[in-house]
Amino acid sequence: MNQSQIRKIVWLDSNTHAGWHDPDQQKYAPIRVISIGWLVAEDDESVTLSGSVVFGDDYQATDTMTIPKVCIVSDEFSVMMMWRDIKAREEPVRLRPGVVG
Repeated sequence: MNQSQIRKIVWLDSNTHAGWHDPDQQKYAPIRVISIGWLVAEDDESVTLSGSVVFGDDYQATDTMTIPKVCIVSDEFSVMMMWRDIKAREEPVRLRPGVVG
């Protein structure tokens, strides 16, 4: 996938308690997680995000996480860029803090 989006996904994860504990003092509930990353794969059952991506002929991704869609609370599209658009820029993009290019 040489076209990627940055996605913000809020999802529910399992919560475990190891060792001896008082069940009346524990909160037994899923944990709400926020994951932000490059979309590298998506199908009917899951979404896979990557922390870092190398675009182009040597397309690679690292630090990937696959999240089951049944666990997703919200999924927000943030930025869409295609490799040819990035490659076409002669000058590097310079961002000010808090500004998305």
